[in-house]
Formats: sequence, structure tokens, C-alpha cells
Amino acid sequence: MKDFNFHTAHLKHPLSKTLIDALGADGEQAVELALKDFSDTFGKEYLDVLDGVYPEKGYMEQTS
Repeated sequence: MKDFNFHTAHLKHPLSKTLIDALGADGEQAVELALKDFSDTFGKEYLDVLDGVYPEKGYMEQTS
């Protein structure tokens, strides 16, 4: 059974990819703002643990 980090990262990746693919720069900005809100709410360490969980690298790292 996969853990909470895997499932959270599994949601983060396709949602980020879909927004960026559909909206381009506006999608990137939306993802950045959402990740900032997540980090502000739960703490940066809870966002950092998702890096590399699913897929190997975050979508935004692969596209830069």
C-alpha cells in the first residue's frame, strides 16, 4: 500500500501538468500560488517531502 506522501504527490503532479499544459504561464502561476498556499498552511517541510515521490522528478523540474 502506498503512503500519504505518494498519494499527495500523485495528485500534485497531474493537476500541475494539466494546468500548465492548458494555461501555459497562467497555469504555472496558479501552480506556484497553490504550492505557496500549501506550504504556508502545512509548512514547507510537508511540501519538500513530496519532491521525487511521484514521478521521479516534479513536473516543473522536468520542463525547465
